[in-house]
Amino acid sequence: KKISLARAAMFTLAQFLGGLLGCGVMWAMLDKCPGAVGLGVGVSGASGLFIEFFGTLFLVLTVLANVNELRGHANGFQQPLSIGITIFVIHMFLVPTTGCGINPSRSLVTNLVNWEFPSTFYIYIVGPMMAAVVGGLGYSYVFESHYSPCRPLQAVAPGPSVTNSEHAKHTIAGVCAPHEKRTSFVM
Repeated sequence: KKISLARAAMFTLAQFLGGLLGCGVMWAMLDKCPGAVGLGVGVSGASGLFIEFFGTLFLVLTVLANVNELRGHANGFQQPLSIGITIFVIHMFLVPTTGCGINPSRSLVTNLVNWEFPSTFYIYIVGPMMAAVVGGLGYSYVFESHYSPCRPLQAVAPGPSVTNSEHAKHTIAGVCAPHEKRTSFVM
């Protein structure tokens, strides 16, 4: 909805090539590329698929909520901090169980360079892709629909009941209905 299919393909290819470059550097330094994903002891393929799905869904919803301009929060340190904390928490739970893929490019590149493809490798592609679709559509239809842009206020001539400062404030800022949030950004 937000970007074209061609641009999405370009970003995916750039992630893949960047991952190959990073693994190449790690291989040159360590004679291996750490980070190959695989299921932990006692974790089945179905369980791993659901774990990867929900871990990625948690990340997708966090990112979408933080980059939503209609929520009305100013740019600052809180958005990247909350995304970073989310990634940290996801890694705490997913590394012991699935190796924490949460990104098909990352999973594919590290396992490709190490040439390790377990029979359950599909979960690292299918789980995050399903989570991206469910998270994107779910956020658009469930959460984002509560936020809509403000409408500019019609110019009103100041009268005895409206002070000049109130007139200027309402004319510039616009009016939001009670269910709407005004967007204000510091760029």
